[in-house]
Amino acid sequence: MSYDANIREWYQNYLGRAPDQGGYDHYMNRLNQGHNIYEVAADIQNSAEARGRRASQAQQTSNQISGLQGQVSDFQGQISGYQNQISDYKNRIGDYRNQVSGLQNQYNDAMGQVSTWQTKASEFESSARDWQDQFTTKSQEYETARDEAERYRNEAVGQQLRAMKSGATTGGSNSNAQQGGLASGRTQYQQNSDDGIDVDKGIKAESGTLSNKGQVVERMVSGQRRQTSPSGSPNRALASGGGSGYYASRFS
Repeated sequence: MSYDANIREWYQNYLGRAPDQGGYDHYMNRLNQGHNIYEVAADIQNSAEARGRRASQAQQTSNQISGLQGQVSDFQGQISGYQNQISDYKNRIGDYRNQVSGLQNQYNDAMGQVSTWQTKASEFESSARDWQDQFTTKSQEYETARDEAERYRNEAVGQQLRAMKSGATTGGSNSNAQQGGLASGRTQYQQNSDDGIDVDKGIKAESGTLSNKGQVVERMVSGQRRQTSPSGSPNRALASGGGSGYYASRFS
């Protein structure tokens, strides 16, 4: 390498610039006079300008280091904040997991209750169907019993009316002109038909047998009062309730 190249390289490395003409000439003369190349390089490196440049560079480097340290401190603060946020997020996640677990337990309990109530509802429905069937059966039994009782009452009334009518018209060949006293058993005659006993066959007995009250007895008594004996006197046997006949005992 030539002396020119060496001087220019030393200036650039140690002073950070190209050599000025005076300095270039000074160091070129020394090299041409036989001075050691390393001594000339050391002179440039240890010159006041080089030392000032190195101090300035050191200060800049120090300032850069301080700035970087501040940035590192800031980054560390940010990292710490991020770590705190991460920890807080972890705590929230744990709370959410606990809430989800609680809700899952509540859901399971609710599903168990639903299953229990469904079972009870099925039992109640089955019981309701049983009671409905029993009600239907009892209703049918009631309707049957009521119809049977109605039929028995109608038959009893019909039999009693036929018996009364038969007893009121006994008299052999004079049945169209005589009428007997039901209470005394005696036969009285009157030119009258057996329509003297005005019977409404639609009348029902009060309790299954004729009592001494009710429409049937009233119509019988009214019919007997309209009839008179051959002597013109009323038939007192039925009206007074005397005698020892069957109907006398029934109407007493």
